[in-house]
Amino acid sequence: MKNRALIAGVVLGAVMLPVAAYTQVVTGTLLGGVIGGPVGAAVGATIGAVNVVALSDYVATHPHPVYVYNSDVVAGAELPNGVVYYRVPPEYVAPAYYAVVNNHTVLVDPATRRIIQVVK
Repeated sequence: MKNRALIAGVVLGAVMLPVAAYTQVVTGTLLGGVIGGPVGAAVGATIGAVNVVALSDYVATHPHPVYVYNSDVVAGAELPNGVVYYRVPPEYVAPAYYAVVNNHTVLVDPATRRIIQVVK
């Protein structure tokens, strides 16, 4: 009986992994679309595919200077000139950039200087 419950749990977990990834991409697409229209939706879909847990771990082990920003660090906020963007390593996602703002890692669209997602 215990084996059946364990097997059912493993199968359910394996089935839910693609759903979780899809949800993250859809969320990124919707957020990007709201912030930047069709181009934002495309960027949002790419950003939504970022493994944010792995990226948080990466940033924690590769520290960068923190930019102090005098406004709320939220998706859609436009960062001023002077913020340095770093490329997300290709093993995490195809072209994406991040910055460290007020001790938060944020994914950024460097063309518009807008925060796409607050990672941590």
